[in-house]
Amino acid sequence: MARPSFQRPLSNNLFEMTEVRYSGCSTFTESHSNGNLSGVNLSDPVLPGTHLSQSHLSNPSLNRINLSGSQLSCVNLTNAELSGANLSQSDLTNAELFGADLSQSDLTNANLSHANLSWANLDGAILRNADLSGANLSHADLSGADLSGANLTKADLRRANLNGTNLNQAQLSGIKIN
Repeated sequence: MARPSFQRPLSNNLFEMTEVRYSGCSTFTESHSNGNLSGVNLSDPVLPGTHLSQSHLSNPSLNRINLSGSQLSCVNLTNAELSGANLSQSDLTNAELFGADLSQSDLTNANLSHANLSWANLDGAILRNADLSGANLSHADLSGADLSGANLTKADLRRANLNGTNLNQAQLSGIKIN
């Protein structure tokens, strides 16, 4: 398997990888916390348990990626293409997912507390038992999403599209809605 070359080491655990392509990779297990992977194409790889906390990955192509059980707290995934991704059981606490495409993604048991998902596309996403407490979901498309058992306590759902959304047994106390 071809490994990327790090373009500019910034410190022991901080690096920049811009416009690097990993398409078709099967594993990638290093910790890349605090890295800059802007514009990276990681379509279809299997990367469970990856540590990318506090990394900057704005505008990446990560469709169908498997990041189940990964540490992604405070990660910047602005405008990320994550359609069909497996992010189940991942920690996305305080993640920046503004405008991200998470349609048809699996976020079962994911921690998205205080994440910014405004203007995100979550059409058909599976968010069963996910923690979305304090999350910003304003203007998000949640049509057809499964939020059964999800914790939406104090979440901002103003102007969100909830058509066909499954909210069975979801915790809805203190939500902000139109």
